[in-house]
Amino acid sequence: MCSVHGKSVLVVENDAAMLRALSKVLSAEGAVISRASWTGEAVEYWAKKQARFDLVITDLAWPGPGGSMILNALKAVFPEVPVMIITASGNPGLQTQCLRQGAAAFLEKPVDTVELLTAIEHALSSRRGEARFPVQRTDEA
Repeated sequence: MCSVHGKSVLVVENDAAMLRALSKVLSAEGAVISRASWTGEAVEYWAKKQARFDLVITDLAWPGPGGSMILNALKAVFPEVPVMIITASGNPGLQTQCLRQGAAAFLEKPVDTVELLTAIEHALSSRRGEARFPVQRTDEA
């Protein structure tokens, strides 16, 4: 079983099919999933401080501020929360930049289940301390 069991995960993804797929895989592993379909919605979660997340998974390819904005904001305010990047627009330079900014993982779409769960396992097991990032949970659709 993946270490995501019982963990609270925020998935920020503007592709509805990818958002559903990630949610389905993570829910099957026992994670408590909250979803955001754009970066502003994700920012609202931590601003409201009504719940906490153990992991954030975000895309980078967004119009306007995107995953890198979320990564920078989270790492500045909640440095102990692992943030994983999943993107279709990856390249070695972008990957290096994200990892230097504190991303726990950088995966390129399409992502298979084993690759995703392995990256999550690593991100959660390498996390120092128990600091968690406060956010509001959403109802699953």
